[in-house]
Amino acid sequence: QPIAPAYAPLVPLPCKPASRENILLVHSAEYYERMRETAEATNELLLEWTNTKMSMGDDVYFNEHTFESAKLAAGGVLCCVDAVLAGTAGIKIDDVDNLKNGNKR
Repeated sequence: QPIAPAYAPLVPLPCKPASRENILLVHSAEYYERMRETAEATNELLLEWTNTKMSMGDDVYFNEHTFESAKLAAGGVLCCVDAVLAGTAGIKIDDVDNLKNGNKR
């Protein structure tokens, strides 16, 4: 089955947050719990976690929406993979070096 050209219309896919079980396939339970804690942490603690990650060279910002956003992002990836495997969507990766470096055409 041919892959749609780059100018083909985008297909909206239903997305739901990734489940704990799916997330634990690639992350530890400790990491999952730490991310879950961001939903209930104080602003001071979120700022402390952000500053710690940034001091390690990570470009990460924590807020009260971090956990839900991360679950939706992971769920979106799973949804896309499911659609590609089912043959209802295709992907095209073009100019990988520019994509990895954040360069825009």
